[in-house]
Amino acid sequence: MNTKNLNIVNKLIDSTVISLAFLIPVFFLPITTDFFELNKLALLVLGSIIILVLWGVKILFTKKLAISSSPLDLPILLSLAVFILSTIFSINKDSSIFGIQGRWFPSLIGFSTLVVFYYASASNIEKATTIKSALYGFLISSSISSLVAILGYYNTPVKLFNSVLFTFSGSINSALFVAALGAVLSLIMMFGEKNKFLKMSLTTVSLVNFSLLLVLNNVVSWVLLITGLLAVAYLVPLAQVKQSKLNLYVIAGFVISLVLLVVMPATKNVVINNNFPREINLDVTGSWIVTSSSLRDFPILGSGPSTFNLNYTRYKPLYLNNGNEWSLRFDKPFNELFNIMSTMGILGTAALVLLGVTVIKLTFKLRNIYTDSSEEGNVAETLSAGLIVTLVSFLVTYAYSINAFALFLFSALLVSKIKLAGKESDLVKHVVLSFTTVSEEVSLSSLSAVKKEYFHYVISAPVFALAIAGFLLTYRTYAADVLMKQAFTAAQKNDGNTTYQLMAKAINTNPRKDLYHNLYAQVNIALANSVASKGNLSDVDKQTLQSLVSQAIRSSRISTEILNPLNPVNWEVRASVYKALIGAAENSEQWAINAYNTAIQLDPTNARLRLNLGGVYYSKKDYLTAANLFRQATTLKPNYANAYYNFAEALYNLKDYKNAKTAFEVALSLVEKDSGDYKKVAEELSKLKELPAVAGASESSPSEKPIEPITQNTGATEQQDVKQEPLTDPDQQKEEPKVSDIVNTGTGQQVPAE
Repeated sequence: MNTKNLNIVNKLIDSTVISLAFLIPVFFLPITTDFFELNKLALLVLGSIIILVLWGVKILFTKKLAISSSPLDLPILLSLAVFILSTIFSINKDSSIFGIQGRWFPSLIGFSTLVVFYYASASNIEKATTIKSALYGFLISSSISSLVAILGYYNTPVKLFNSVLFTFSGSINSALFVAALGAVLSLIMMFGEKNKFLKMSLTTVSLVNFSLLLVLNNVVSWVLLITGLLAVAYLVPLAQVKQSKLNLYVIAGFVISLVLLVVMPATKNVVINNNFPREINLDVTGSWIVTSSSLRDFPILGSGPSTFNLNYTRYKPLYLNNGNEWSLRFDKPFNELFNIMSTMGILGTAALVLLGVTVIKLTFKLRNIYTDSSEEGNVAETLSAGLIVTLVSFLVTYAYSINAFALFLFSALLVSKIKLAGKESDLVKHVVLSFTTVSEEVSLSSLSAVKKEYFHYVISAPVFALAIAGFLLTYRTYAADVLMKQAFTAAQKNDGNTTYQLMAKAINTNPRKDLYHNLYAQVNIALANSVASKGNLSDVDKQTLQSLVSQAIRSSRISTEILNPLNPVNWEVRASVYKALIGAAENSEQWAINAYNTAIQLDPTNARLRLNLGGVYYSKKDYLTAANLFRQATTLKPNYANAYYNFAEALYNLKDYKNAKTAFEVALSLVEKDSGDYKKVAEELSKLKELPAVAGASESSPSEKPIEPITQNTGATEQQDVKQEPLTDPDQQKEEPKVSDIVNTGTGQQVPAE
């Protein structure tokens, strides 16, 4: 065995673990449509592959396989097994394997990567300095993350990517999690640090992170901070605290000063940015309704990882239509516990709860082992507190790459710490598989099928195969998203030809992404509209037009019939494609109606879908059916001004002037005064009142199915502060889409039902 080469391999493994601990909280790249989560996951996959390959090389050098075994093995492997089973029976396997746009975790690829990272790291970390360096790397990263978030909070002149919500972590909740961890872990490490410079540096790190928690004043931040402080009180010996009185005085003085600045009327408005936007999350009640409904239909294995967005549209409670977030299609519940219950069922919940309980039990056992004030004990206390805070984060927010990574990082470091400290006993065992031993000198001579001189090649082969498979899967997803980002950039420059070509390349690279097909279909329609608007079309133009229309239909059919038939967004896009072809292609109206009806079945409480479907019937002059659909929209959302306005227009054409007048009045009460929509409705209402029929009894509607009359006490005016969308006139077709408009609204973590 070449000792020098082996040392190089060990150093590379240690460096990769430390680098990941530092980079994951702050890493992002603006070359993909999703700057943050996708890049963090890609970095984690790449780092895990590097460690895995180095582990395989180490097996070849040492001719043995060494694995650290701990009480975490059973829940981790059980959770992985449930992930695999739930993915196999998922209602959408592509989403369960790779995740969805903007929400790449939890997915089978993401969780499998974390499991690989855990075992590869825990089994190969051989120095205590590596563990401490990884902790320092994470703390430095937390400080950078919090500083950037604070700068964004106070609207500094330099805004990265023109976003007031920009954080290195990717979201407000993830930034709060990183800050809470940084504040707590640096505080514990400060208690055990002897070096005065490092002690003061850790104090500074704690204060920077605490500052972000205080100014954001978020429930998530306070729950995580209080949890961390309770962990400090439980884990840290009193002797260590007494040795850091000066630093505690500094922290106390800073905290008291900052709190006074926040609460005093003279400085409160300066310190607190009241205009800072908050992250929009599904509330607890809505999360539970969706989760319980999903459990009812998929009790054992759930609907599949990363399918909460499909559950939400099917089981969305009606009361959510009364708020400003009514048009959002949430892809995550209030916390990760609800998400696991909904998407992985009883088995998934049991497995992951077992993992959490095992982690907590392990941290409690360590408190009894490390009873002194040694450096080893301090590091163990820090890791234990980090695990506790991370587990609590899953109860107050959902899982994302950072807190999922933190759970497995701290678990791997803690197992390594126990192993290196020689306190293995029943907690951690180092199992070695070699030519002549399996752990405790178990002979392999009976394995005649595998010659001893080739045994290490046989063991390392699956390691390299797993690394190659992980790289290829991740590369395809990542490369396609890079191409799609380039397409967006071209679209913003109104370069339709380049946009079209880049989107086609993205789809060829990753043909299993329904979002890409939806965008491609809409871009084809936009380009077709552009060609058709020229007039006096040449034969080449006609051929191009036919090709664009055919491709739009083909892409919409792929997303609805093959990739994700249960996603109402896909059917809505398909309906919009056929709607754009009304008058130009045979049976387009009926195809649009069929697509909207399917979307309504998958998203039954969505008022806008009924509004759009009513618009199709209105264009056919089927005013009765249109009026009934507009009426359904007002029932689903009693404060929907646009639905009342369209309802009034349909009633007017049915000559039901009395109810038309009432609908116009309700619409008028819902839109903002002094707005263009207010003037528009007021003018139409005024013209309606001048009709002779309005003064007396309304004329009967020429229909076999009369429209149910409406009154002013429908509840439509209960929430005057609800924002209204611009009114759309059913007499006019929707404005032709532009390529730049499509790509600007085609992404996002929470997609409005446009």
